[in-house]
Order: sequence, then structure tokens, then C-alpha cells
Amino acid sequence: MAAYKDLVDIAESNPEKKYYIYVTLNSRDYSKAWNTFIHTAVDIAHVLDKDKFAKNRLKDVGGIYESCLLQEDSIGTANKLYFLLDVDAKSQWLLNKVVDVLGTAIVVVRPTPNGYHAVLERSAGFERIQGLLHKYMSDDLFYNRITLHKDGLLFVRSVNMGDTHGIEIQ
Repeated sequence: MAAYKDLVDIAESNPEKKYYIYVTLNSRDYSKAWNTFIHTAVDIAHVLDKDKFAKNRLKDVGGIYESCLLQEDSIGTANKLYFLLDVDAKSQWLLNKVVDVLGTAIVVVRPTPNGYHAVLERSAGFERIQGLLHKYMSDDLFYNRITLHKDGLLFVRSVNMGDTHGIEIQ
């Protein structure tokens, strides 16, 4: 919780900038991410002389590790609990349709700047959820209004945006 407060304090101390705060939906296994990071760094090192972009990538070591941490392989295996449905439309009708189609698989729905995030129980099964979405909401999938993710970043709140998206965590 202290890290969240630190993020909000930093954001609020820079009112000229706009911030979005997200959290990972599922827990992370740092040792898996570290192993992925080491392999990625070695891969970059092997092409340093041949790839002009490799040196630039190495300048952002923190970004490389963060990317490794957010990969699906770095999810804590005992804690693979949720899927994320991203609804990119501010449509109450579309949200109601998602709730009707997915029903009890939905744990919570949260507003985002561009629509909604629906957190789904992993026990409902990714293929089953995909099948329901394709059967009842294929147009929305086609037009990229909804996207199902096996993992993802859940929107928490915006800072310095002059809006009321998200929640305040105490």
C-alpha cells in the first residue's frame, strides 16, 4: 500500500502531467522473471555488433526486466486466478451484454478511461469464455471493442486528469 501512496504522491506533485495507475491482475514470480531477463540480456549481448538497436535496448535495463516480469510465463503458478476482459467502449448497453453473456464468471467490473475492465474467474476457462464471446458478441470482437486477456494490467485510477475514473485506495 505504501508503494501506491508513493505513486499518487509523485503524480500529484507534478500537476502538469497526467498519470494512469494500473496493477497486475495476477501475482508475479520474480525468479521466473529474472531467468527470462538473463536470457533476454544474453540474447541482446549476442547481437550487439550486428544490431544497431541492441545498444539502445540495453540502456533501458529496468524496462527490459519490467517487460519480463509482465510476460505470462512470469505469473505465479499457484496464483493464476483471473482473466481480464477489456471493453473499449463507454456503452452501458455493451457492458450489460457482457454481463448477460458471462454472468457468474465476472468477479468485478471497473470503469476505465475508455470503457471497462471485467475481471473474470480463471475457473470459467479461457476457451469457454472465448467461445461465449464469439457466439454472442462476435461483432464486438471484430471491431476491437472487447478483448480477452489471459493476464493483464487492471486500471486503478487516473491522477491529474480532472475525472473520476478509478478508486481511491486507503
